[in-house]
Amino acid sequence: MLSVEAAAAMYWFVEGTEWQRIIHNFKYHGRWFFAQKMGEWLGEELRDSGNFEGVDLIIPIPLHYRRRLMRGYNQSEQLALGVGRKMGIKCDFRSVRRCAYNESQTSKSRSERWDNVEEIFEVRNADRLRGRHILLVDDVLTTGATISSCAMAILRACDGDVRISIATLAASRRIMSEI
Repeated sequence: MLSVEAAAAMYWFVEGTEWQRIIHNFKYHGRWFFAQKMGEWLGEELRDSGNFEGVDLIIPIPLHYRRRLMRGYNQSEQLALGVGRKMGIKCDFRSVRRCAYNESQTSKSRSERWDNVEEIFEVRNADRLRGRHILLVDDVLTTGATISSCAMAILRACDGDVRISIATLAASRRIMSEI
């Protein structure tokens, strides 16, 4: 079971809204600069909330290198850069990697999402993470499967000697209302 220090999402992700269009623009249409700006906004809110004090390092949820090549960038990295800029915290893009190319989660059921991301992350340098308070950053939280899988990989690699917090730009209102 995953235990987190703090968690936050900036707004509800609802299909057909302007927020969905903004996320799709930076996720699928090359407008990465939107992600950095939204990350700055998220970073200000996290900083001002007081709930994320003591975070040592920000890690964006990694993309598999093939998906990154297709997209040209990782939108979570761009978000994390904005968050880090406003919180004054360094981003680490190298310590965790996605070691398996998995299918997109968008059309999968809740249980299929959990199965699809099982053990797809690996920690490259546990010593860099051990003893730290890490903020994992992603664009949208739906079931929590991807971000949980990443957090569990970090916890295993660091023998539990790490604290995890989570921040996403949005959380799926539809999925969260079903829980």
